[in-house]
Amino acid sequence: MKLLSVVIPCYNVEKYIDRCVETLVNQTLGIDNMELIFVNDASTDSTFEKLCEWEEKYPESILVVNCEQNGKQGTARNIGITYSNTDYIGFVDSDDWIEIDMYKKMYEKAVSTGVDVVGIMSKRVDGTGKTVEEASFKGKLDALCRKETDRYPGLPGGIYCGLYKKQLIVENEVWFPEGLAYEDNYWVAVLSYYINSWYIIGEPLYNYFVNQNSTIMQRNAMHHFDRLEIEKMKVDELKRRGFFEKDKARIEFNFIKLYYINTLFIIITKMKDIPYDILCQMQRELCERFPDFESNPYLSELNRRQQLLLKTARLDMTEYDWLRVKRAYLKDMGKLPD
Repeated sequence: MKLLSVVIPCYNVEKYIDRCVETLVNQTLGIDNMELIFVNDASTDSTFEKLCEWEEKYPESILVVNCEQNGKQGTARNIGITYSNTDYIGFVDSDDWIEIDMYKKMYEKAVSTGVDVVGIMSKRVDGTGKTVEEASFKGKLDALCRKETDRYPGLPGGIYCGLYKKQLIVENEVWFPEGLAYEDNYWVAVLSYYINSWYIIGEPLYNYFVNQNSTIMQRNAMHHFDRLEIEKMKVDELKRRGFFEKDKARIEFNFIKLYYINTLFIIITKMKDIPYDILCQMQRELCERFPDFESNPYLSELNRRQQLLLKTARLDMTEYDWLRVKRAYLKDMGKLPD
């Protein structure tokens, strides 16, 4: 039996997939101990053909699942989880690459500590491999943590920086939303309520490629507004599972930040035109769901710019007003509008 599975969603990554696979098959944990599940999400380039070539080289360790319809990363990850036959699951994005000893270190720590999740640090890198930014982290590093004494702080760089007990995911039926971008925002939040123990290795072992064509980096893309639906789904699901009343203030704060502030930041920095109707919808949704959001005890965690953006939630804004907000914000950042 393999020691762990890695699920890799793939869509039109012919330029990057070989780099990604090479760092996986050469892991010091040993390719014979790994189950690599590549889910080709209806690519229109040569991604699928490249994956099949790798599958031929490592038929005992690589499985390629081909989807005829594009379901986005959430669908691909759910498919990968169902194909997994191991006790531990990790995720890698197909345009990224990992350090050669990443999964050995993560697996050994998972077994020795028995925790639900082992995480590692990450770094953002450009096409040459130069580090652009290293992930910051507010939680404890290189320490065994438990829910009884610590609050789960999340992972330093996202879901791909974790190795998870498969049992934790499957028994609690924590699946990714399908057909939407920003699906990991939902999955991480829901899963976090079932995580009782964790260990974060303080080494940057995951290389996140700053790809301007990636889902998150694209400019003027309507899929950025999928995050609005994701955040509403998240709150509704946490209510359904009975977590909302127990952690209302924190859930409310995360909605304020991810639904309103962060989306407004994306609109300002990645959108050429002001989507006035969507901005009005965002204001209404926040005020109707959480009418007393200004009294949330965690608002002090917001930085100055975030606090300024939040002040717009109650204002009766015209399109011209939003343009003024955008220009002032970009000027404060030291950037001029396109």
